[in-house]
Amino acid sequence: MLKLLENLDQFGVAFQPTLKYSKTQHRTALGGIMSIVLYGLSLAYLFYVFYQWQSGLSLPKITITQKVQRNQVLELKETYVQFESRKFEFTQIDPFNPEAIILQPAIYYLKNGFLIEPPIAINVTYELKSQFYTVNVANFLLKISDSKSNQDPEIEMMLTLGTCQEQLLQGNQKCANKTTISNYFMQPINTIVLRQFMKDFNTATQMVETIGREQMISIQNNFTFQVQTYIRVQETSVDTGALLENINQYKFITDYRGSNSVLALDYFYTILRKELYVALYYKLDNILQEQTITYPKLSEVLAEAGSIASTLFLLSYLVVIINQKQLQFEAVNKVITMYYPEFNQIKITKNLFGQITKVKKNDRLLDLNIFKKQYQKLVKIGETKLSISNQIYEISRIQFILQSIFTSQQIISFHQHGIPFQINNHENQKDDPSNTVKLEMSINQENNSIKLSSIVPLSNNEKNQDVLLSTQQNFNMRQSKSQNLMVITSKDVVDGQKAEYKDLDFELLILQNEKDEKEDKEDRNTQQIQ
Repeated sequence: MLKLLENLDQFGVAFQPTLKYSKTQHRTALGGIMSIVLYGLSLAYLFYVFYQWQSGLSLPKITITQKVQRNQVLELKETYVQFESRKFEFTQIDPFNPEAIILQPAIYYLKNGFLIEPPIAINVTYELKSQFYTVNVANFLLKISDSKSNQDPEIEMMLTLGTCQEQLLQGNQKCANKTTISNYFMQPINTIVLRQFMKDFNTATQMVETIGREQMISIQNNFTFQVQTYIRVQETSVDTGALLENINQYKFITDYRGSNSVLALDYFYTILRKELYVALYYKLDNILQEQTITYPKLSEVLAEAGSIASTLFLLSYLVVIINQKQLQFEAVNKVITMYYPEFNQIKITKNLFGQITKVKKNDRLLDLNIFKKQYQKLVKIGETKLSISNQIYEISRIQFILQSIFTSQQIISFHQHGIPFQINNHENQKDDPSNTVKLEMSINQENNSIKLSSIVPLSNNEKNQDVLLSTQQNFNMRQSKSQNLMVITSKDVVDGQKAEYKDLDFELLILQNEKDEKEDKEDRNTQQIQ
């Protein structure tokens, strides 16, 4: 069961051997600077995108489609049309003055193409602006029907401005007398402003705003100005949710598509028995416009910031390449220093392109060409020594060397050797007689070596003979010492005895940090004294 759980673990980690002194990765100051710059820019852009998103400045996704709608109803309770007289230098009379109305608004409905009489008195409001009144027209009903039956009729509307009729007056309104009407039409210019209102959704404020479209109409006493207008309706669906959907629905007029014409005054008089100076014919368009607005989700904002950050981090590959080159340079130099300790005194200076420009040894300049030639050879060998295949090869050679000295059975017995683990370093340890014997042998051999080396020179020939004699004796002494060691070691292995190891042996072949060498020596001296 535990094995199955281990196989299902998705959070396993890989072991990373350290490069040097507990460092698993090679890092440089240049990489640190680039990290600060890249992460800083990415974080700044993330804050900028969040600010844009919170302020509603992020552009939403907008989709607009159109479809044919054969059955549709539009009913408004708000102002959709305004009339006001355009004031010029010679304009003195206001035709919309509630106390002397000359142009009276009225609505005629057509049901399946048939006129419904009498006209309907509409709900209008008057606003006084710069001594002239503005007429606000509200409330209307339009409908299109595919069947055009009595149960489901098609309704059209005509908004007119004509002569004043007493039965259509509201409240304290009065019709203008003939003199006022005559003086009005005698004015050089009689122009009214037709303002039709439609709506649109403002993506910045997330609100539906009203837009007025103006049109100038000239009033003449012997003509009727007619505008045939198709009203296009839009259904807008707005999703403002940050994580999940939060949809709001709106329906409003989005466009007026009309055509103008000028008719004789008696054109409508024969039908309505009334003189009309302006006739606005409204019909609902069978093209329904659907709009879908989706504001960016939080996930999209993070994705946008992440894409920019990914683009910025393309520059990090340059830093990675530089670090790789620097790591290779330092690793190879470290290998060379292991074999040539004096190489540590050499200081190499490179340019931005990695080319060697100057070499110093103990503050003295070296010949660049000669150094490069020798250094390239050492680098090639150092890179080879750093390869895994070469390291395995070196270990295999060491194995064969050991097998030439010890038998396979003796080498296998070394698997059981190890350093005794002791919690208390001050435990009393029994003296081993074999250690005393080995120590005495070592001291005697060293004393003999010193005596043989201390020869008083008499002459040049004697010197040469003494040197040769001393060299031969030292060589014989070392060979004898090596043979004795091999015999002792082999005997220990054959007898099943293990050599005595100490804690210091655990760090015998460790590559020391230069900063810690002094501390390690002091620790060794302290342990030896104890």
